[in-house]
Amino acid sequence: MNDRPMHSTNVWWLNPAVLLGMFGTLIISGAMAIPAENYHIYYRVTKYIQLNNVVYALMPLLSFILGCLLAMMLWKSLRKNTAFYSNFDRQAGFYRKVIFALFGITLLGYMLWGLMLVQNGATPATFIAVLTGEQGAIFDIKHKFMTKVSGVTSLTNFCVPFMVLAVYYTYLYKDKTIKKMIVVIFLLAVFRAIFFSERLAILELLVPGMVIYVVMRLREGKKIRFISTFPLIGFLFVITLFGIGEYFRSWINYYVNVYPSYFDFITTRFMGYYVNALNTGMLYLQELGAGSNPFPFFTLEWLWKFPLMDSVYTGTWYVNPEDTVKNVLYTMGNPEYNNPSGMMLPYQDYGIIGTGTFFLLLGIITGSIYTLFQKGYMFGAFLYPIWFLGLTELPRYIYFTSGRFFPAWLSFFAILVMVAIRIRLSMNPNKQLLPRNGEKPNYENYNHERLHMVQQR
Repeated sequence: MNDRPMHSTNVWWLNPAVLLGMFGTLIISGAMAIPAENYHIYYRVTKYIQLNNVVYALMPLLSFILGCLLAMMLWKSLRKNTAFYSNFDRQAGFYRKVIFALFGITLLGYMLWGLMLVQNGATPATFIAVLTGEQGAIFDIKHKFMTKVSGVTSLTNFCVPFMVLAVYYTYLYKDKTIKKMIVVIFLLAVFRAIFFSERLAILELLVPGMVIYVVMRLREGKKIRFISTFPLIGFLFVITLFGIGEYFRSWINYYVNVYPSYFDFITTRFMGYYVNALNTGMLYLQELGAGSNPFPFFTLEWLWKFPLMDSVYTGTWYVNPEDTVKNVLYTMGNPEYNNPSGMMLPYQDYGIIGTGTFFLLLGIITGSIYTLFQKGYMFGAFLYPIWFLGLTELPRYIYFTSGRFFPAWLSFFAILVMVAIRIRLSMNPNKQLLPRNGEKPNYENYNHERLHMVQQR
């Protein structure tokens, strides 16, 4: 089966070493440049990141960049997968079934979530109160009506692998049904972002979708206007999204009487989330020391938050790392800025040398996934669009090892295993399953139909 030509997909901001190098440097520089008195005035915290300890913020960043570069050098001779499109075509029917399955799982998660809200007393008036600006309404939804149940509400996070497959599929086959499914999932994410202050729910859909769209067009040799300025456009979009969310969450509930303008509030608070994450991570390192956890916890969050595993860590090592850092945060930090920085938190799990090693390995893994993505291999094609989002979130928290990311890991691992089995069977027709009527499949007609579908596309 003939395939399309594979054009270059090199874009400077898709390179993980460049992306995190620039973003991380910007956050560290900003955290250092803000005067100590401004931390007190705007964020009500002490400035813990200083010239004598900034090396602890720089080491993870430099180790990650080194790991990325090593991986890219290692995979440099890897050939492009020129059969990307034909490989996708051969499994198109299977991918469509998987998309429908992931859509169903995600809807089930939202349905269970909705039932919990109703069971806890939430009514339409509860949500209308948020939209009309009633003080405390959004906090009632999160803390009074919302119940988190491991393994149940997490079903909604299968929307991430759904989005990746759905965007690839609709780009290649223009499937109207799947386009409608994407709209439904996106609207549910908007609902989640507004009423539960989960802006990440929207970014988990938009960012991978944007990455896939950009790369697919470049792979086909099509030009994209202003592509070099996409990071700036994305930055402005994220601030806008942040501002909308914070309007319902914080502005109308408290800060409307504190800041001189809404613009001052948004810009100060947005920067505060990132610089304070770094500052809070430095606080934990200063007060708890490196290697304070007896066994890795924060970098294995998906494991310890897994159903039936939530009490295993405490029962085994008689300590709860979350409670430990929370006590430090409440006594010496500001609970409003509770993000610990993904570049600092591994110090609690691995110590100083271990953290450097952790980020070196993370860089090697990231560089490898990026190379596979860039050269058209399915593993990279599926995983890197989500991994890219994790890179943008790393200065704030570790997305890769979170419970939110676990459904993506699980889904893509299962999909790739099943695809490998299907390809192996297709290479040996004698081992293929026979039709129900017992007749042998007509491979000649099958290949003719698939070729016709590709030509039509």
